[in-house]
Order: sequence, then structure tokens, then C-alpha cells
Amino acid sequence: MADQTEKNFSTPEPAPVANDNPAVWDLVIADTKIDTTSITRVLTPRLAHKALIQKLLLKDFQDRSDFGFKKYGVRLQVGNKRDALVDLFQEVCDAVVYSRLCLEERGLTPINDNGIDMEDVYLDLLDTAHQLRAAIYKRDGK
Repeated sequence: MADQTEKNFSTPEPAPVANDNPAVWDLVIADTKIDTTSITRVLTPRLAHKALIQKLLLKDFQDRSDFGFKKYGVRLQVGNKRDALVDLFQEVCDAVVYSRLCLEERGLTPINDNGIDMEDVYLDLLDTAHQLRAAIYKRDGK
């Protein structure tokens, strides 16, 4: 973890350090996989859509893992000498800005079959950023 004495929480964390811990992308990919063997005979359109999105998401996760490895030369691992809470906060801050951009470009057009629109995503991300910043403040006192 980086020294927090004079930390500006918008400053990028140092490059990760390789170790013997599991790669976090592999954990996320395993968490994302669903067992479709029991529903293959009765795959409703909604489940078929979910299975399709699941397959795409798994590929996206693997692509992001590969990108990170090419960029840093190591997989994202626990104990990599970075501050995961700060990394998460910075990424969520970027997601807030991108979701606001999508809201400006798309308006309140639903983005899925459940009627979720970009404003919902934006507000959820804004709330998440607030919670993460509060966690950093609680931990570091600034």
C-alpha cells in the first residue's frame, strides 16, 4: 500500500508488484460463471439473453485481464503493493464521468429490458463514489 501521508487520491497508484497470490481477474471470472446445464432444455428467451450477455461479459473480463497483463507485465493480485481502495475509488470516479457522458448523449433511454436507464446507473455510481471516499476518509482521516 502506498504511503498515505501526503496522498492525493487522484494520483495513480504505482505499478503492481507480482507475487504468489491468485489473479483477481480469475476470481471475478469464476464468480461470474453460471451453471446453465440444468436449464439447457428449457432456455427461455430471457435466460438465453442472460446466457449470451454472460458469455460476452466473461470474454470482456478475460480481455481486460490480458490488457492489464500486457500493460503492467503482471496479473492483478492481492498483495501487489498498490492500494486497492484508492484504485477502486479512482476507477469509480472515471465511471461516474463516463456514465454522465452517456446520460448526456443518450438521455433517459432504457439500456436494458428491465427499464434501467443511464440516470439510474449514474446515480448508483455517484453513490458508490461517495461511499468509497467516505471509506478512505475513515481509514486515512483525509
